[in-house]
Amino acid sequence: MMKSALLGLTPLIQHTFVKFASVGVVNTLSTLAIIFLLKFLFGVPDSAANFAGYTVGLAISFGLNKRWTFRHRAGAIPALGRFLLVFAASYVLNIAVVLTALEMGVNSYFAHVTGMPFYSLTFYAGCRLFAFAPDTAAVPVVRADPRQQVARLWYVAAIVPFIAVLLYRLGDAPLEIWDEARLANNAIEMAYNGFSLITTYEGLPDHWNTKPPLLIWAMAASIQVFGATEWAVRIPSVVATIATASIVFWFCVERFRRPFIGFAAVLLLLFMPGYIHTHSARTGDYDALLTLFTTAYLLAGYLFIHAAPERRKTWLFICSACISLAFLAKTIQGLILLPPLAAYLVYSGRLGPTLRMPQFYWNALMVVALPVVYYAVRESIDPGYFAAAMNNDLLGRFSTVIEKHSGGPFWYLVNVTLHPLLVPGLLAGFWMMSQGQGEQRRVGQFLGMAALFYLVVVSSASTKLSWYLVPLCPLLALLLGMLADELRLALAERFALPARAARHALVLVCAAASVGIAALNLYMADRVVRAKSDDALDRYSVFLRDTVPAHGARLSLLVLHPGYPNYQEDGFYVAPTLFYAKALRSRGWTVEVAPPSALRRASAGALVLCGAALLQEASAMLVLRPLEVKDGCGLYAVDGKRTDANGAVAAPARGHVQVAGPAVIPAKAPIRAAAAAP
Repeated sequence: MMKSALLGLTPLIQHTFVKFASVGVVNTLSTLAIIFLLKFLFGVPDSAANFAGYTVGLAISFGLNKRWTFRHRAGAIPALGRFLLVFAASYVLNIAVVLTALEMGVNSYFAHVTGMPFYSLTFYAGCRLFAFAPDTAAVPVVRADPRQQVARLWYVAAIVPFIAVLLYRLGDAPLEIWDEARLANNAIEMAYNGFSLITTYEGLPDHWNTKPPLLIWAMAASIQVFGATEWAVRIPSVVATIATASIVFWFCVERFRRPFIGFAAVLLLLFMPGYIHTHSARTGDYDALLTLFTTAYLLAGYLFIHAAPERRKTWLFICSACISLAFLAKTIQGLILLPPLAAYLVYSGRLGPTLRMPQFYWNALMVVALPVVYYAVRESIDPGYFAAAMNNDLLGRFSTVIEKHSGGPFWYLVNVTLHPLLVPGLLAGFWMMSQGQGEQRRVGQFLGMAALFYLVVVSSASTKLSWYLVPLCPLLALLLGMLADELRLALAERFALPARAARHALVLVCAAASVGIAALNLYMADRVVRAKSDDALDRYSVFLRDTVPAHGARLSLLVLHPGYPNYQEDGFYVAPTLFYAKALRSRGWTVEVAPPSALRRASAGALVLCGAALLQEASAMLVLRPLEVKDGCGLYAVDGKRTDANGAVAAPARGHVQVAGPAVIPAKAPIRAAAAAP
């Protein structure tokens, strides 16, 4: 009986196993392709590329095995959970077999080969009998709505160039001095010293950066997973930007039933260099995360106002949660769009029903209580923080000019280089308010009012910075996307184009626009990388990142740096260089960053310095042996000190401006810039 049962199962096993093996081949090739593509085209670090490749490969394996190999018709979410459990069990068994073989003295290469059959057979059996087991109660497959399929195609057409632009050479440009390098130092210290409410710089509470640590937590977690690289610092912003674009697209499909509006809005986001390239989407700054939550709570608030009664509680909770997250992203700036949301609630006539909802008061309590609790707890563990936050975030930037960033009331309207769609977007809002119909008119009124209010508020502040406009970018893209759709329909009617010809023309125009805007962004990314790599001070960052780790031996390094120009009281600010020093420290190097006056006490180990003048000064005092030299920077072994005829250490060359000498940093202490001596 057992034999006949096995014979009966043989065709099924052979059939599904061949398919399963074929999927494995496709999965492996796809994984390798993703890894190589991310590494060689986008410069993604090995760990991140490997993680992304295997994640995509696992997704492909799940999709193909569910639909093709086992023709599983039940729900995808439960099947995915079972699939991941089977994968984890198979992988653990594989590791156990490999380790056992190694303990038995088997050759390491053969040990890995030995584990593969166990992994493959267990994975197959688990998928066949557990993950994708036939479900007699499964609901017959229902074909997807053709409109949903069209929306997916539009989404893919919009998001693929969007993601390509965001990832292209993301980790090539060294860290920006403001504010990215400062936040990167906060994040790397938190990654290696433990997560906390308190952000630190040089091991001390950072009262220059007084924002809540939501972004720093995300960056620190990224550093723990992917290592201390620019890519890890910037990927939280990239993820937030992709999420923002996806929300914008979904809103257009949900409310307008016109995927083209979503496509146009996402593509227009790529036409905003102030959103993509400066202090936002491709940098480790607060603004991309802030924009995700301000966009989410604004659109969720609109949906709450216009939703059916049974869905209003859900949208109210989402709106309230995103308001709280916007505060945690960037304090008061995350709340600027609340007044226009409240005004639209009154304008729409929904204030009364809202005030009669008990859930409204619970959600309002959550929104109000979070900042109060946060400031109270942070002040109790970090005395002086609240005063610094009030001066920096809440009052200082509005009433006074911070760090010389001043401008008149029309500064944002005049300086539109980074935000060229600001004025067109506002005009599109006015057009939709007056000429739009139905849903487009309501959305135009809502977003136009919100954008104008936000612009007035930031224009009234004494401190002017281009990235203060970043939260407006999705709103402007939505308004312009609606106007583009109106223009598309008007042109089709004006020229009496047949439906088929209109569709073909639209596809061609969209493809050309997508390729052109993506190419423009790739060019701009290349230009940013070249400019940063050619900067004299940023060469330290590139050298410490690329050249020093390639040197075989881990040395005791003294990095001589003249310091970055800055507006702070301290005279020696080297945040970008500090990040790369800390990255080296995490790999076992002993590193100190100091001004040129530290030459007098450099007697052993190695020096890192850039520029002919500093090299000449160091050579006059020390016997240097070049180890690695590239692009004007060098790693030099210190073989001794030069002395004059009386045996005294030679003086540095005249004419070099010196900075006060630093204190010695113990090798085990957190890396920090050497403090200037009084």
